[in-house]
Amino acid sequence: FSAVCLNNQAINSEAILSAVLPKALQYVSSKVTFYTNSSHDKSVNTELSFTQRLIRLKELVEVEIGKDSLGSILIEKYANLWPQERLCELLEQSAQKILAGTASLNLSSACTSLFQHTFNQFLA
Repeated sequence: FSAVCLNNQAINSEAILSAVLPKALQYVSSKVTFYTNSSHDKSVNTELSFTQRLIRLKELVEVEIGKDSLGSILIEKYANLWPQERLCELLEQSAQKILAGTASLNLSSACTSLFQHTFNQFLA
């Protein structure tokens, strides 16, 4: 990844996010979300099982809106939050931690882990 930044080539964050989307949907399905100032006294997530919520979410991200799916729209919106310069900075920081021995993941795993964690939070 860092060589990509050094050559001023774009990092395809949308491809990475497409790869982590299935786990992100599992994460969101596992959450029991409560909304403040809601007319419901319990989470709407308690009415369906985890598996039912996951199936519904998978169906939802496949819904076509115009020429794109909802999933691809969410991925594009999230990817737009990450300018290439910031991605390169994060890659450089990860590489430095690996070289210093303070990180136990390889560079690819570190980047994937970062995207997975933040994308989970974005969707939840």
